[in-house]
Amino acid sequence: MHVCLSNLQVGYSIPLCGIEKYETRATRVKVAGKNGLGKTALLLGLGGLRSTVRGRIEIDGSSTSETTRANISGVMSDAVAIPNATVSQVTQYIGAIAEASFDLSKHIEKLGLAPFANESCSRVSAGTQQKIRFLAAIARQPPWLLLDEPFDHLDTVSHSYVFDQIKSYPGTVWFTDHSGVMDGDDTLSLYRHASA
Repeated sequence: MHVCLSNLQVGYSIPLCGIEKYETRATRVKVAGKNGLGKTALLLGLGGLRSTVRGRIEIDGSSTSETTRANISGVMSDAVAIPNATVSQVTQYIGAIAEASFDLSKHIEKLGLAPFANESCSRVSAGTQQKIRFLAAIARQPPWLLLDEPFDHLDTVSHSYVFDQIKSYPGTVWFTDHSGVMDGDDTLSLYRHASA
C-alpha cells in the first residue's frame, strides 16, 4: 500500500501537529512522538473514525474520504468503546464480521479470553479489553491495520502473541508503541509545528 500524506493538520478542537509531507510504501510504520502530539488522533482520522485529520490523504495514488478509509482499515484504540455486553457476545459479533478464513477460536484461545466469556466487557481488566480490541481490529483482515498502543496492559504471553500477529500480518500496519518493543520498517515522527 502506497500512502501519501500532505498538508495534514492533526487534532481535535485545536491542531496538535502538522505533517507537511510523508510518503511510504512500508508494510510496518511506527508512529512516534511525545504524549499529546496527536498519534491517537492521527490513527483515528486515518481510519475514518473521527474528523481529527484535515489535509490530503492518498492511498495508492487516489485521494480518500473518511468512509473509504473506514472500509479498508481496522482500528484498535482505547478511544474506541467496547460494547456493554459479555465477552462471549462481543466475540460472537466479531465472528460475524470476520473474514471467512479468520480462525476466531484460535485467537480466543491464544489470547486467553475463554475464561471471561460470561463476564461483562465493562468489568474485565484493561488487558482483557485490549485483547478484545485487537481481535475486533484484525478480524476482517483489512488491508490497513491502525493500532494505538497494541501492547498496553497485556500479560507476557498475550504480548508475545500480539507481537507475532503484527509481524506476520498480511497487510499494512501502522502503530504507536511507547514501550519500545517493536520497530517499524519506517517511522513517522510527529512534532509540534508552528502551524499546528
